[in-house]
Amino acid sequence: MSGEAVSAAVLVESVEDLELLVATKVDALRLALQIRDVDADDKWLVRMLHSVESELQEAEAFVQDMQQLQRQRNQIALEVQAVMAQITRNNESLQHMLENLPRHLPGKQPPLAASMQASGDPHFAGAQGGVQATAVAPLQPAQPPKKERPAPPPIPAIKILTVSEFEAVPAYLKGRMAYEQVNGTVHEINCALASKYTLLRQPKRSLGEAAVKRHRVYREQETPHTKGHSFFVDDDLRENSKLRVDKRLFNLLGVLRHCQRLREVRGGGLTRYVVL
Repeated sequence: MSGEAVSAAVLVESVEDLELLVATKVDALRLALQIRDVDADDKWLVRMLHSVESELQEAEAFVQDMQQLQRQRNQIALEVQAVMAQITRNNESLQHMLENLPRHLPGKQPPLAASMQASGDPHFAGAQGGVQATAVAPLQPAQPPKKERPAPPPIPAIKILTVSEFEAVPAYLKGRMAYEQVNGTVHEINCALASKYTLLRQPKRSLGEAAVKRHRVYREQETPHTKGHSFFVDDDLRENSKLRVDKRLFNLLGVLRHCQRLREVRGGGLTRYVVL
């Protein structure tokens, strides 16, 4: 039994269903024969084709609207993710501050006379007793608290592209790449940056031999043009991300340069991508 016969057998559960199925197929054949025999200049056929074309255009416009809404939803999800990451970093900084508060905080000292009266100092005399108050040494100022080490700045990261920024990129730069593809690459680059600069912030004495070598390579790649900025090179992406360094990636980096997310610094046979 063929697949079509099996499908029909599953759908037909009664004689009425069989009759309806046969009638439907007969109507479809009759319509096909009518269309075949109709003259190409027949007005009915022209009207029907125009109606079909109009419905297809409406359907296409509806699909495009749905795709636009989906892109906006993805953009909102990425922005929410970025906000959540910033909130997490802020919570970690606040927790660090709470755990490292100094034991004695500087503050305004109480007046000398009020302190002596409250403690019952025998040298203190009020105006009613007529006895002159004995001079006492002033209270020693509180020792200033030790300065806490400031929290390190956040790990450098590239800001995700908005939908409007991506749509403004010229077609010859975008090619066939999708919006989600660009921001997915931005995420992988940020992972590579986080791995690199986390290592650079660690003391050398706490690193293993391989990490010390990598730390030295990172420092040797720096130039006066990258001072004060974070950057990455092709090897950073190979070692600390899931990206493939190929022509497709270079095209995508061109889009990020156009959107003022990166700039290139060349020298010593090395291309450095500086985060803006």
